[in-house]
Amino acid sequence: MKAVKVDEVRPWTPPLHFDVDVSEFVGAAQGAARFTWALARMKPGGGAESHTHPDSEHAFFVIQGEMVVSNGRQEYRLRPGTAIFIPPGEPHSTRNAAPGETVYLTVTSPPLPRR
Repeated sequence: MKAVKVDEVRPWTPPLHFDVDVSEFVGAAQGAARFTWALARMKPGGGAESHTHPDSEHAFFVIQGEMVVSNGRQEYRLRPGTAIFIPPGEPHSTRNAAPGETVYLTVTSPPLPRR
């Protein structure tokens, strides 16, 4: 068992993402082998280009702000208290739709390799 303060985790930006800082507070560094749990902070104008994770599923839960998630066919506008599930292989892109920062939790299983 290990307690982690998210503000003590060094943030990083995943490939194909821009103006997004991800602080992975549960993952391999804490001994989790089957999933990662992270806090993401998306700056105004930030987001991610369309991409897929062939073998991993994602879930996002918005805490603050507003984001748009698209699979290329449909857009989903997520506000605080809203979650979305993205199955393995589903193309998805994101963008901050708020005038300020958008903050959300993200869970990925199985974990993605860091590049």
